[in-house]
Amino acid sequence: MGITKKTAFLIICSCCLAILSLFKKAAIAAPINLPASIITATDKKDPEIETPFYRRFRSSFAEKKSLNVRVGMDLTFSLLEKREVKSNLSGPPIHIEGQFSTFKLLLSLADRIELYCDIGEIDNMKFIIDEPGLKTTVATKGTFLRGGGLTATLFSFGHGFRLFSDNKYRGTGKFKIDNVSYSPPLFPGATTTQTMADSQVKYEEWQSALGISKEIFFRKDTSKKLIIFFGGVYSEIKASAWSTVTGTSTWPDEVMDWIIDLDLGSLESKSNIGGFTGFTFVANDEGKHHISIDAQCRFIDELSYSLSMGYRF
Repeated sequence: MGITKKTAFLIICSCCLAILSLFKKAAIAAPINLPASIITATDKKDPEIETPFYRRFRSSFAEKKSLNVRVGMDLTFSLLEKREVKSNLSGPPIHIEGQFSTFKLLLSLADRIELYCDIGEIDNMKFIIDEPGLKTTVATKGTFLRGGGLTATLFSFGHGFRLFSDNKYRGTGKFKIDNVSYSPPLFPGATTTQTMADSQVKYEEWQSALGISKEIFFRKDTSKKLIIFFGGVYSEIKASAWSTVTGTSTWPDEVMDWIIDLDLGSLESKSNIGGFTGFTFVANDEGKHHISIDAQCRFIDELSYSLSMGYRF
């Protein structure tokens, strides 16, 4: 593998950004998608993407060429996601945590623009309310997640450097709260049971990213390459959660029934701008079938990690 001084510098910068991200606040945000042209390019001097994407499409139609349609799929697992949000109601700070598993179907046009849809599940989502001396954790049930987006290669600078953009939406329908817990307990020394008399949760997010990628080709095996990428991202989430909790607390000589109405109000991101970095390893079979493994992290306004495996043909 040939690594120039510029490439080595990018690798060091990416590693430094990943380390710095460990000291930042965590957040929920979707992984960044690389366009098909970056994944499927088999030659670092690919002439077809040295011009802006709109000229590429215009020439394809004018010359009545095929738009080179590709299809593919990605399986992504987000290892850790967490975000600080603010409510329209006055109150203590609130964080949202959750794990996302998604399956993505992709349609690529001219290897420049890629449309995709996401389906999956949110698991172990929690709303954490930090008050002085009391921590309230609202845990939800797992729910179906759906969404979609568009990613595109905007320009190639040569020498394996490309500018790309990724824009997406994902969200849920209405789903339920599983339980509410308190630390320390509201009723010390008691045995407590609780029931959700009624509850409702909703979650949505939008994200737009702009990044730069660098392809590193293996000298002896051109069917494999490593892609390093980094950039900035703007994201917004909107969520809401409320519940009516009834319960019974029992002491050796006393029994008490209670009811709590919990309303977190309308929630949105406290911070919207962050960064991302990662790498993708790609192997192809004569330029027709491409298997990719991607690892990335997002930071500054968030801290989240994801792993994914993709296939394009």
